[in-house]
Amino acid sequence: QQLLPARQKVREYIPVPRFPITLRDMALVLDADIPSASARRIIEDCPLVAEATLFDVYSGKQVPPGKKSLAYRITYRSASRTLTDEEVNRAQQDILKRLEGELGASLR
Repeated sequence: QQLLPARQKVREYIPVPRFPITLRDMALVLDADIPSASARRIIEDCPLVAEATLFDVYSGKQVPPGKKSLAYRITYRSASRTLTDEEVNRAQQDILKRLEGELGASLR
């Protein structure tokens, strides 16, 4: 058995996805004290979501006092098929309902 030198890294092969992604943005208004990670966890809990990336945090004149706006870019992907717009729209609505119920978030 041959040992690898301490500095050499083992590379892991990750296959290129066969099916395309669908990108959607979602801007939410929620209480200023709610961590962005809480919203991201709910978003990424959806089985069709591959990743959710926070790209904007805003609090100011266009957002009520005590609130903040979080904007996420959501990557939807299925490992077994190309997703339809209807499937992604339904997933987006399910995510929003869960965000409203658990965090009191609303769509901006």
